[in-house]
Amino acid sequence: MSTIDMSKKYFKIIQSILIAGIFLFIAFGSNEDDESNKDEVKTDFSNCTEVIDYVKYRGYQSLKDEWGDARLGDIGMDNSGNFEIEVIWDKVKVNGNTVEFTFTRSQTSNTPMNFVNAYCGN
Repeated sequence: MSTIDMSKKYFKIIQSILIAGIFLFIAFGSNEDDESNKDEVKTDFSNCTEVIDYVKYRGYQSLKDEWGDARLGDIGMDNSGNFEIEVIWDKVKVNGNTVEFTFTRSQTSNTPMNFVNAYCGN
């Protein structure tokens, strides 16, 4: 094989590797969609089950970090004698209705703690 044939062969190999690398970068290297979805804060829900599923394993502080400050409402006691507090985020809606959340309340302050339930209006 001549030197020219060898250089053409290596050139084709390098070219193939570069083209494959470019396609792999396009396919896996660009995760702009993932990053933009992380920045998007979900505040509109289609039904009460959806909003409950969204918050049921999260504490008040986690939701406050995401949705901002909330209005704290009535403090009551459940059937087991645990204190509960109503919490409303004005921008969180289910079909256009504001959601009223119930959280357990800290024994020492009026700080909401763990999610209990949600009332989504009609």
